[in-house]
Amino acid sequence: MCPAWNTGKPLSPKLVIMELRDNMFASSGRLLGTIWRPTPLTTEGHHRGDRVETLVPFTIDPDVLWSCTTCGACVEECPVDIEHIDAIVDMRRYEC
Repeated sequence: MCPAWNTGKPLSPKLVIMELRDNMFASSGRLLGTIWRPTPLTTEGHHRGDRVETLVPFTIDPDVLWSCTTCGACVEECPVDIEHIDAIVDMRRYEC
């Protein structure tokens, strides 16, 4: 039902949430503090060697984020009540 997806833009709300989930699972050791401890020079995101990459652009492409029109169609149609817009707007906000 996403108008951005239906017009050929790169946004798929389902894939955004799935990529965030996959990133969280890949970062589980760091997030739980069992494998890797962050240093003051690292940023949020997933672990690559001694560095943690940011979600945008390494996990979610900026074009995907800015394709969203925040219309709410994805939230209305989601069978498990995921708030896609909140996640997308938050990633836009902290992209800089």
